[in-house]
Amino acid sequence: LWCAGWTNIIAVLIQFLFPTAPPWFNDTAVYDETTGKVISSMPNEAAFQRIDALLGIPWFKNVYGQSPLKYGSFPSLHVAWPMVIFLHRPWFGNKVGFLHLVWITWAALYSSHHYLIDALGGISIVMAVKLGMNFVWEPFSYLERKKDLFQEDSHCFQRLSSVSKAV
Repeated sequence: LWCAGWTNIIAVLIQFLFPTAPPWFNDTAVYDETTGKVISSMPNEAAFQRIDALLGIPWFKNVYGQSPLKYGSFPSLHVAWPMVIFLHRPWFGNKVGFLHLVWITWAALYSSHHYLIDALGGISIVMAVKLGMNFVWEPFSYLERKKDLFQEDSHCFQRLSSVSKAV
């Protein structure tokens, strides 16, 4: 949970400090030709409008139309959350965890909610937070694991040397 929490805090701070418009915003915004300023833009459910049309219910329009944060494209938390799960050994297996990460990344790109750089930014933040957790928040358990691995290796070498002496 620490990794997810710090990932969210860092990502939302970046989104507020460096607002980035998502692809759907750039597709629907109307700009003033002389000044280049945005004249109007509507909340948009991006490519999910196709699902609303298929179902006949404006579900995605209602969900995404309520969002107060239009400029939160970079980094992608849609992609970061599955990456957090994948890095922490999901109970359903690494292959399914990786497939989930790829699937959500594809959906975020396909639905025009994110650019590829947004997805890579989300993955990078998770990796940085996880690395920080290993070295800062869990320094002793990290060192203990390294020590345990070293002891296991030394036992293996002892067994190998005893086997080679017997031969």
